[in-house]
Amino acid sequence: MDKYDLRDKLVLKFISRNLSWGMLKHDVSDLTPFDGEDLDVEQIYIQELKKSDVKYRNPEIMLYMIVDFVGSTAYSSIIESDPLPVDQMRPYVLDAVQAIMKSQEVPENSAAE
Repeated sequence: MDKYDLRDKLVLKFISRNLSWGMLKHDVSDLTPFDGEDLDVEQIYIQELKKSDVKYRNPEIMLYMIVDFVGSTAYSSIIESDPLPVDQMRPYVLDAVQAIMKSQEVPENSAAE
């Protein structure tokens, strides 16, 4: 028997229909964590990218691609174990996310231009 029961799968289906790029970009900004400060995911993402030595062509597009890819892949793996159960799918997802990031890197010699 699958380690996820029907109730877990129904909750995941609900979440998958209601969590989207738009929610990540806009609605999550309205959340207030336990410390009382507003949570601005986009600003946190931009700040973390600024700390990196690696520069990216379009960080917002890169994040969109990663969120969309990981969300749909994880959903299929968890709900349907298709093409593999989520635990077996994880290394492939990580490789793909790294490839997305690598494809968006600005070469060092053009970053200074």
